[in-house]
Amino acid sequence: MIFLKHVKSLGLVSLFICLMLSAGPNQAPETMQRFEDFAIQAMKTHHVPGCSIAIVKDNEIFYAKGFGYRDVENKKLVDPETIFPIASCTKAFTATALGKLVDQEKLDWDTPIKTYLSNFAMYDKEATEKLSIRDCLCHRSGLPDHGYDDFLVNPLNPFRFKSGGELVSNLQYLKPNAKFREKWQYNNMMYALAGYVLEIVSGMPWNVFVKENITKPLGMKNTYFSSSDVQEHQNAALGYEFESPSQSFKYVDYDDRGISSPAGAILSSAVDMAQWVIANLQGTGINKEIYKPQILIEQSAHSYCLGWLKTSDNHFWHSGNLNGCSAVVDFIPKEHIGLVILSNINVDTNGFHELLTQYTYACMTNNEEKILELEKVEPQKADDTSYKQMPEKKNKITPSISMPQANQFVGTYHNNMLGEIFITFNGSYLETSITCLSQTFAIECIDQDTFKEIDKDGDDQGLCTFCFKRNNSETVTSFETEIGKNCPFEFVKV
Repeated sequence: MIFLKHVKSLGLVSLFICLMLSAGPNQAPETMQRFEDFAIQAMKTHHVPGCSIAIVKDNEIFYAKGFGYRDVENKKLVDPETIFPIASCTKAFTATALGKLVDQEKLDWDTPIKTYLSNFAMYDKEATEKLSIRDCLCHRSGLPDHGYDDFLVNPLNPFRFKSGGELVSNLQYLKPNAKFREKWQYNNMMYALAGYVLEIVSGMPWNVFVKENITKPLGMKNTYFSSSDVQEHQNAALGYEFESPSQSFKYVDYDDRGISSPAGAILSSAVDMAQWVIANLQGTGINKEIYKPQILIEQSAHSYCLGWLKTSDNHFWHSGNLNGCSAVVDFIPKEHIGLVILSNINVDTNGFHELLTQYTYACMTNNEEKILELEKVEPQKADDTSYKQMPEKKNKITPSISMPQANQFVGTYHNNMLGEIFITFNGSYLETSITCLSQTFAIECIDQDTFKEIDKDGDDQGLCTFCFKRNNSETVTSFETEIGKNCPFEFVKV
């Protein structure tokens, strides 16, 4: 679900739409065949097993085609109605659904959420008083980028929140890393919160409300709200990752999003998603507020609206990336055109879309020189971390600490949400036991009151740091640590 890496390529995707459609329905068959041949080659080079593309123009589907395999092992082909997860492209559906409640005067974009949820509280007092649906949908809550999402919402984590009520009751313990409304930080958990408010206000589950008010009226018959709903579907794409050593695709399960469904659970086909693009181009029945820029995204020329990003040249888009899948939705109201690309592998960073877009631009402008250049030079290899050699392991570290020093830190520490962490001394080093994670590991002192987790191989990269705090009498009273990336929690000594 990290998509700032798409900022450059999505601009090119928008350009791809403009130029391809400007050629019109009478585009020479040989030109389109040349484009499709190159697309197939690009998929091979960038290890994309299957993808489906749909383009709309003037409220009609102009082009729709599947490429590659939805099932690699059984050589089952992708077609325009093959079902793929759309991941974070789901967010625009959630924003649109909430907009319908606004239009019905059952909800307001800027009314504090505590008005709808009596027990609502954030760690930050200002956020408690002011956090609104608008703040949730444009990612300006002050909570870290991803971080808590990965630990507390990700369905792969057995200790994740299991209901909207559980999420709300624990928000007060989640420490922000920025001031409220200060900066844009992508956060799936705030979409889970917004979806829960939708359920409370409407009296309907999020998926039922979206189906009855959006996908069903648009005729999106092949759109689903959980990966479990399509397990037996005859035309659903399987998810894959590419394994470099064997040069083969490995099947992976799609994530079932749980309470974060409003952030990324929808599965659909390119044809269905084309209807969604047409609806946004027309704007009929959609609250116009969702298209208004709310906050600038740092180090880019993009703004985040409500479920959509907007470029400086008025393109609206969103990408989505999850285990085994990726998606892009892009539309340009002024030109009455839009694009959908769905793939059954995460191509977040490998340049596949950008390469395909450059070639299409060259084809549609009849830039033969550029076409030949791209055909002559093999497309750039995918940026696949599996190609990189793993760093050499260090020698095993045996941390040591004296008894008097160790006794300062030994004890039971408590966090209201995560429970207890026990720190003991085994005679040569401190050892921690985290109840909620059923984990025990050693920690090494690196700077007086700062300790670092050490794994059995002595490689401390990316592991937890424990920062202990003292009172005026220099007694250790608490420590702060990150459980997951950008996910700080404070534990107080009991």
